[in-house]
Amino acid sequence: MITKRGWETVIFLDDAGEMTSRICTKCKELKLASDFGRNKGLAYGKRSNCKACHNVAFRQAISIHNGKRRAKMNGLPSDMTQIVREKIKKQQGNKCILSGETECLTTEHIIPLSWGTGFGDTYGNVVFMSKRLNSSKGSKNIFTWIKEQPNEYRDKFCDVLVPTLAARNDMSVEEYEVFVNECYSNRKQ
Repeated sequence: MITKRGWETVIFLDDAGEMTSRICTKCKELKLASDFGRNKGLAYGKRSNCKACHNVAFRQAISIHNGKRRAKMNGLPSDMTQIVREKIKKQQGNKCILSGETECLTTEHIIPLSWGTGFGDTYGNVVFMSKRLNSSKGSKNIFTWIKEQPNEYRDKFCDVLVPTLAARNDMSVEEYEVFVNECYSNRKQ
């Protein structure tokens, strides 16, 4: 038996009226009832998104919360939301802005929040990078760090990353580089 409730929900029931499976509203895959977390207030006592999708959303929410908290602790602005993050990721084609990798992407604050200066946790300061590149950059000045990277990354840095962030902050490429270097000079020690 198939029951359609609400908007895009498709739920499969057994003869006793118990949910056996459903289509996840997030990933759109058909999954067993056991793949959905409990929620007594929802249809058949189960969430509409599967446990895997729910866990991804939960981790993203924690990451946004932590970015906001770190920005606030350092006296910096933060207007980051999941919608803004998804916009940035989509603009980058769901891949690392430098390496093109699609796995293990992390949020990179080009001007680190720990510096206590700059744009904070905002659209103008965030890109997605592979976890390995983000880890190697750490809290270094990106204009110094990039000199240690392979030529293909340096080319994308000059041709894509810096112009993108300069445009997001209504600056020229030159003004953006000066600003980042000034933030580095004025960082918390």
